[in-house]
Amino acid sequence: MESDGRLRSINETDLRTVFDWRNSDRIRGVMLDNKPIHWEQHCKWFDKIKDSIDDVVLVFEFINRPVGLVQFNKLQSAHQTAHWGFYLGETDLPSGTGSLLGKLALQHYFDELGMRKLYAEVLQTNIISNHFHIKLGFTEEGRLRKHVSRDQNYEDLIIYGLFDDEWRDKL
Repeated sequence: MESDGRLRSINETDLRTVFDWRNSDRIRGVMLDNKPIHWEQHCKWFDKIKDSIDDVVLVFEFINRPVGLVQFNKLQSAHQTAHWGFYLGETDLPSGTGSLLGKLALQHYFDELGMRKLYAEVLQTNIISNHFHIKLGFTEEGRLRKHVSRDQNYEDLIIYGLFDDEWRDKL
């Protein structure tokens, strides 16, 4: 299965697909900002990230088909840290595809980008993402209580971190 997946830089031909993924109820429902985005916003986002030195956005392909997205944001070269986000946009994928996305993303981040620490922010109610981070070796580093407003309620935001040596120990 590992040879069936790869990451590549996002390009203009991916814009419509990524827009549709991001606005799907399934993905939007677990985002910190769960409001639908408009096409103009999406194009501005792409214009911002395509030449950014602080953001790396990659499309995850499985068997030569775009199926997901990985983002490393707020890259801090002085501290060798960044924030990440990801999702599988397609649903008709075999079991283990998400784990492959995670493995390839972490390999890219630690080996190719040469970074030291990766962190994530996950809604408490996003059980799948919380379990996924723990499975990948992340450690809960903190919790911002009742931090995110969602559907007239406030949710906790869990902060996870993973160091390069911790990731290597999991291999």
